[in-house]
Amino acid sequence: MNRISPRIFAPAAIFICILAVAPLAGFGVAAAETAGESFSARIAADLSAGVIDADEALLTRFRYVFAKDKLPAVYRTAPGRPLKCGTPLVAEFLRREKDMPKAAAVEIRSYLDRSLAPDEVAATYISPGGNFEFTYLTGGTNAVSSTDVDPANGVPDFVERCAEYMDYSWDLEVDQLGFGAPPIGGGRYQISFESMDAYGYTTVVGGTLSRIVLHNDFVGFPDNDDPEGILLGAAKVTCAHEFKHATQLVQSGWSEGGWVEVDATWMEDI
Repeated sequence: MNRISPRIFAPAAIFICILAVAPLAGFGVAAAETAGESFSARIAADLSAGVIDADEALLTRFRYVFAKDKLPAVYRTAPGRPLKCGTPLVAEFLRREKDMPKAAAVEIRSYLDRSLAPDEVAATYISPGGNFEFTYLTGGTNAVSSTDVDPANGVPDFVERCAEYMDYSWDLEVDQLGFGAPPIGGGRYQISFESMDAYGYTTVVGGTLSRIVLHNDFVGFPDNDDPEGILLGAAKVTCAHEFKHATQLVQSGWSEGGWVEVDATWMEDI
């Protein structure tokens, strides 16, 4: 793959999630307040106090990201800010899916294995580096922005920028730093977009492969100071972070607990 200039990743001053671990030096109140931590803290406190059990806690966290209308009333007053990463929820679910109540497991699985609605039309785009296939919608709740001016070539600019960021992440994390390349089966690594209350998540498909889901536009997300704007700043760090989760899955199977998030957040700085 051709090397991509690191200037593509100007500092975004936003850090993807540190969940279930102590804050690192430099992670202040402003960063914590952008991650939906008050909701997560409420769930953790109720779990510790025995108000809810582990299955209820996990299902409620998934509902916060994917179906807020299904949240119990007591949790609907929590700030509606996005979680910075849904991957820890996915990892916990994959560990516990077989032991969970069937109804809860089926509901969570429906969020991760979402099918297209009858009125949704999907298009695909292959990243310039050739390793990624992006599937995106052009209409409906999960559609990406239709802006197509840079260049005007029939592919939404947002999709092309995310493809550049993923190509850069592969080049830096795999080709330059030597982390494990995620398997891509007989094709390309799959990435899609969704409207949700998280920046993104990485999940497992078919038992051996993974795929990444990015937020479809990052509109309304917390500010960052990226020179190309808040939306692309959020996209940059999300691509770097979630792709690190894909490489982790190859090397450790997400077995390090909270350090999985520390590692992926470190990759944003890199």
